[in-house]
Formats: sequence, C-alpha cells, structure tokens
Amino acid sequence: MSDTMTYEDYRTLARKTAEEGLIKSLTAPSFSGYSKLAGCKIPSKNDVMRATNANVRAICNMAKELFPDKPLLITEEEEVQPIAVK
Repeated sequence: MSDTMTYEDYRTLARKTAEEGLIKSLTAPSFSGYSKLAGCKIPSKNDVMRATNANVRAICNMAKELFPDKPLLITEEEEVQPIAVK
C-alpha cells in the first residue's frame, strides 16, 4: 500500500468527517458550557458544525490542489434566478 492518498481516499475522508460531525452535533447541547467535573468546555451544536465544516473544507481544498483534473468534492451553490408568477 502506498503512503500517498488518492482522490478516492480524500473523498472517503471528507464523507467520514462530515458524518462524524453530524453525529456529534446531534448529541451536542444547543449552548456551549463548562463541565466542572471534567474541567473542560462542552462544545455547542454550532461549535461542532463549524469545526466539521472547517475540516471538510480543508480536506476538499487539499484534494483540489493535488488533483486539479478531478471534480471538486464540494461545489458552491448556484444562484437561482427568481421566476415571474403569472
């Protein structure tokens, strides 16, 4: 097995990271807090999703730099034009 990651490895890593972040956010509290027992900060849903998004974007940016000929792992949303209702 080679030491370098392939495009499929980056794609799998991005999906796995997104899924793990979603699962963590489902169990996270709405507001961040502090655990006196553990002595650490408890991240909120927003904290977990921000960290997940940052990690997925970093993975996708690395894949884009290493594999410019492959399709982007995440695409920006296209702007939708409003239609006239008659």
